[in-house]
Amino acid sequence: MINISVDDDGAAGHWWEKKPGGGAGDDHADRGARAPGKTAQAYSIQGNATVMFDRVGIVHDIHRAGSVHDDATIVFDRAGIVHDDATIVFDPAGIVPDDATIVFADIDDVGTAGLGEVALPENDQRLVTLIDQSRVIRLDGAGTDGIAVMSLVELPRVRARLGFHASDQLRAQVETWIAGQPGSARVVDSDDVGNIVLLVAPGRPREVRQQLEQLSRNLAAKTFAIHEEHIPVTPVVGFASFGAGAATPDVLRRATRAARVAGERLDLTAVAWSPEVGAETALPPPRSFTRRLLARMLPVSSAGQIACTFLIGLGVPYLLYSVLGALGVGFTGPVYDALVTSFVITAGSIWIECLLALEPPRPPERARAPYPQASAVIAAYLPNESATIRDTLDAFLALDYPGPLEVILAYNTPEPLPIEHELRELAEREPRLRLLQVEGSTSKAQNVNAALSVITGEFVGIFDADHHPDKGNFERAWRWISSGVDIVQGHCVVRNGSSSWVSSLVAVEFESVYAASHPGRARFHDFGIFGGSNGYWRSSLLRQVRMQGDMLTEDIDSSLRALERSARIVSDPALRSRELAPTTIGALFHQRLRWAQGWFQVSVKHLPRLARSRELSRRQRAGLCFLMGWGQVYPWVGLQVYPFLAYLALHQGNGQKMYWFIPLFLVTSIFTFSVGLGQTLFAYLLATPEVRCHRRWFAIYFVLATVFYTEFKNVVSRVAQLKELRGESQWRVTARAAVEEGSTSEAAA
Repeated sequence: MINISVDDDGAAGHWWEKKPGGGAGDDHADRGARAPGKTAQAYSIQGNATVMFDRVGIVHDIHRAGSVHDDATIVFDRAGIVHDDATIVFDPAGIVPDDATIVFADIDDVGTAGLGEVALPENDQRLVTLIDQSRVIRLDGAGTDGIAVMSLVELPRVRARLGFHASDQLRAQVETWIAGQPGSARVVDSDDVGNIVLLVAPGRPREVRQQLEQLSRNLAAKTFAIHEEHIPVTPVVGFASFGAGAATPDVLRRATRAARVAGERLDLTAVAWSPEVGAETALPPPRSFTRRLLARMLPVSSAGQIACTFLIGLGVPYLLYSVLGALGVGFTGPVYDALVTSFVITAGSIWIECLLALEPPRPPERARAPYPQASAVIAAYLPNESATIRDTLDAFLALDYPGPLEVILAYNTPEPLPIEHELRELAEREPRLRLLQVEGSTSKAQNVNAALSVITGEFVGIFDADHHPDKGNFERAWRWISSGVDIVQGHCVVRNGSSSWVSSLVAVEFESVYAASHPGRARFHDFGIFGGSNGYWRSSLLRQVRMQGDMLTEDIDSSLRALERSARIVSDPALRSRELAPTTIGALFHQRLRWAQGWFQVSVKHLPRLARSRELSRRQRAGLCFLMGWGQVYPWVGLQVYPFLAYLALHQGNGQKMYWFIPLFLVTSIFTFSVGLGQTLFAYLLATPEVRCHRRWFAIYFVLATVFYTEFKNVVSRVAQLKELRGESQWRVTARAAVEEGSTSEAAA
């Protein structure tokens, strides 16, 4: 029998267990959660039911004859008796009165967690009065004052684990910290559901948003001491301005609704209320006039957009050359010089990266600090990963790390799946595995952000759901991070190269990128890039930076925002993790289209600011301009040789003549065309053994890259830019399937 009691003053009682038959359920008693205002009550569990509590009295495992799992719910009847077939639901608050229902949170096994849900308060006249008394109205027309509502994602979890007193203490510490920060946001009080209400001084919405986001980032970088624990917090903030004639209760409700939208993202972005935010159903954000015009002018289908890029890239330049020639303007020399210079610079940078990759960076031989708690976060859209997720988890549970390591599967699914039962059984057997179903999530960014509120590691590895990292990766990553590095990007290796000619092509390309280009470029430009998977972050930095779900390449976006904070990012090709590549040209096209559009997004968003940033060295700024600026222009420049040569061939009689066999032209042409062979050669020399053993893949890659694949990627980049200009942001999930028997490389074993 198990007795659960609450003291007369509402303080937490003790829970104790005597499991029938003894054994694993040895007697123990622990403190429970506070339930204020309740009188003493006692409920008992009878029959075969067994309930196991963790050290703070939270239910972490419920069994009935071995058949009920971590997410089991238990419902008491009015007499407080649990019958043989009962299900029990526990509550984070502790004891609920006469209907004898008790609710606890399944904290240590994580279980199900929504995004940052922000409750709507009732009409709190006390709070409205405080706001009205505190307002300062600006009369110079430079904006209106407003209300901001901040919710702390961890607060319910702290309440469940440590009681109401602890959650109140945490909120009070946060309010005290905010009060000591410079800026225009002042704490008014907490509303009746625990949200912190701030009064925002008059200012323009963009300025207010920036101030609130800086406040959120600074807060996310801190930890607060509660019951000898250091607890990080995830603030979600919404705000609304008073405007003309707006009543305080209405503005408060608007700010709370905006905070609910921010809670769906968990990326520390402050959300301003608007009619779209206040709508009961999601409305698309309004598009600018330019976007609407381009959406009407440009084709809708990808095929039409491909044709449009050739029309723009080939037809328009040829027409321009014809007009200039008819006007007697001598342009062929300058155009020729510009094209040759651009090709030589691009080819030269590739050669430099490859040569620098011959001496890859290495971490210190020994860690400069003891191995701390580490976390691995696997982000998964479960319907797409059902066939592969068990193999992935087996690989992670086999990792060899000298310190404690937790493996968190942060997943979303629109409906229950059979694989979830299998995953729960695995979590019962493996104490290092924690399952986190992120309800309401629609993106990898949301899954990762939700996991950041539960991780305990000093550093964290981020992975896609098809990755199988080498056993020693976390040990090696800590040697980097303990030496002062903030982010380490590893080497992603394709493990299904034998599945199709497309996957073998990608296998060689990944060796060219992760074994040569990335480490070489990191040495050349003095910064690396987090590639979305097999990357290891200092947890405190990732909590500040987060991932933004409105970006198609949230990984590149987070890398650049980390660079703005002077983060040190390195690329280590010896940190290997094996993943699945697309096996069809269609799947590859859609994957690369999303990547290319994401790169264009972050280039437009970040380059103007990063190019002027004083936090970066001149070398880093130049590298970013080349990577993000020239990288977006070159797919169009690469086309220009064709209209230029066509014009010369058709207008030889108009005094437009070129001499093809001059030494400069021959040398630059040979140098430019040598890049494909050089990339293939360096990819082979630096490749991981299970890929290098397939020499035929490299030969095929060289031929296809020369005649098809390079231009294929340029076409994808140009189409991606048109889609971004039209305002398209569709994300197609890359389909995955279990690797067939024999298709994995033999050297991987």
